[in-house]
Amino acid sequence: ACDDAYSNIQPGVAATADRFLSMMTSGRYRIDMDPRRKDVLAVSDGDEVKGPKRWSTGLRAQVLLSMKLAVAKELGDGKVPMILDDVLLPFDPDRMEGAVRALAEVSREMQVIMFTCDPAVADVASELQDVSVVRLEALNA
Repeated sequence: ACDDAYSNIQPGVAATADRFLSMMTSGRYRIDMDPRRKDVLAVSDGDEVKGPKRWSTGLRAQVLLSMKLAVAKELGDGKVPMILDDVLLPFDPDRMEGAVRALAEVSREMQVIMFTCDPAVADVASELQDVSVVRLEALNA
């Protein structure tokens, strides 16, 4: 089973996660997953390699979101919707913008439904083409 996962599933997930992280970070970071090393590395600027212990909180959140999206896309073959709830809370404004743009790109390949209580996320998303934003108003009792 492990051989099958590494040879058939892992390469697709790794490549897709790498593409998503690159989208989120405007090409600054890439994911290098080598099952022989048993770790995940984010590679910065093509030269500097940062292991997980050197990741900032924001980079960690971006890597994890990239991995979640990649697993959903590869294992669901793009047919299963991705439902996200306030996944961008740990992101600073620049990272949040990159992630929203990446999620919009991902939504061309699979359905993405994202809930947020952050008006800034909704504002950024509403500026993007082919993204629908539905704002729910609080009911006054």
